[in-house]
Amino acid sequence: MFKNPALEVRARPFFALMIVMSAGLVMGAHPLWAKGEGENLLDQAQRDYVASRGVVRYCVDPDWAPFEYIDAGGAHRGIGADLLRLVADRVGLTLEVHPTTTWEGALEASQRGDCAFLSLLNRTPARESWLRFTEPLLIDENVIITREDHPYVVSLDRFDGERLAIPAGTAVEEWVRRDFPRLQLILTQTENEAFQLVSDRRADMTIRSLIVAAYTIRKDGWFNLRISGMQADYVNHLRIGVHLDDPLLHAVLDAGVRSITHSEREAIINRHINVVRHEVEVIEKSIFWPLLGVLLVVLLTSGFWILRQRTLNRRLSQLNLLLEKAATTDPLTGIHNRARLMLCFEEDSLRAQRSGRPYSLALFDIDHFKRINDTCGHVVGDQVLREVADLMARKGRGSDRLGRWGGEEFMMLFHDSDVQAAMEATERIRADVAAHAFSHGEQVTISAGVAQWRPGETLVQLMERADKALYRAKDEGRNRVCRDAIPV
Repeated sequence: MFKNPALEVRARPFFALMIVMSAGLVMGAHPLWAKGEGENLLDQAQRDYVASRGVVRYCVDPDWAPFEYIDAGGAHRGIGADLLRLVADRVGLTLEVHPTTTWEGALEASQRGDCAFLSLLNRTPARESWLRFTEPLLIDENVIITREDHPYVVSLDRFDGERLAIPAGTAVEEWVRRDFPRLQLILTQTENEAFQLVSDRRADMTIRSLIVAAYTIRKDGWFNLRISGMQADYVNHLRIGVHLDDPLLHAVLDAGVRSITHSEREAIINRHINVVRHEVEVIEKSIFWPLLGVLLVVLLTSGFWILRQRTLNRRLSQLNLLLEKAATTDPLTGIHNRARLMLCFEEDSLRAQRSGRPYSLALFDIDHFKRINDTCGHVVGDQVLREVADLMARKGRGSDRLGRWGGEEFMMLFHDSDVQAAMEATERIRADVAAHAFSHGEQVTISAGVAQWRPGETLVQLMERADKALYRAKDEGRNRVCRDAIPV
């Protein structure tokens, strides 16, 4: 989705002040955002709603940099703030932040009705009791943070009884309580408190967002901490949560979220990450020569073998990542290959089984692809495959998993989606492909079949149903989407 920071981050304490000062430069200071135009995104009822709505107050996590935070002047800052401002400008809403001092306070304010929506949070069963969620505004992996001397964490179920520090009221807290009841949870009020407990050996680990972990470790100089692993299905699908009693506001915000492109989202994320990276580089240059002399003495006396070992470990880690990418990526299109899709299905179906959330699959096939190869040549055929894959990746929802199953067939796995929601997403992709001006100058269309997963069903069984729907789409004239005929 974007360029992640390195998976093993180190920092020095004297970087902190400059980085904190620089973070405030990312956004303007005024908490009210001017109205934009949503004519092309909203229907008439939604436009009338926006025109009559007035200022919309919303709640945020006040201490979750670089995702979002409230600065000393009461302004909403961070990646989520910039994305939310883009949404508001697109649909014409005027927003005003309702300040709170903690995330738990923001949740309580939302439940009381003090704010119309929460800006950036995971969807959980508990939160669905009062909120309706948009499509993801931002997606980010969660990682496991430990001290340097802690073993790497392949899975949390191997560390029963260990102490896990985590901010209270988060989705990860709910997930851990559900999946790993034998872990000892230590609840904190802030991100920094969780890191401090691990650093001081009062906790064994914490689980935080990859972006937040990289930012915080570097900014605050947690030089004795490292990223030790990931829990495969703990991914932040951060959405806007709107009160159930305001469906029109949800529809308007959801339209704004859907309008954000991959490149727009990536530019905002990288701008905030680069704030940290740039300030570190400036400081490092200013102290380079004095530190170089000290570093040389250390290396010559006691650090040579340590440095050599870490270099070897880092290189090994890089090689492992390259091997993993080669084994799970389709070399022609750059998206997931069949092996990776099978792993994704195993992970996703287990999570769907635990959560009770719906889960669907779509099979895509390029219409008359053999004719393209026969008349235009295989070089053009390969280019068509790349362009279709790129379109599907850009036009699909960020929370879903896309891969090439083989030949001219593609597969998309839809998180938290019943067959109707998956049909709507698939239809948008079909229309985008049909409307695209392909480089070889001819129209290309795709057909698709969609089926919803049933608990206990294997990938082969689910694909058989989706494949029957795909062939029905072919038989009915191609360039269309059909769903599984058997009711869920």
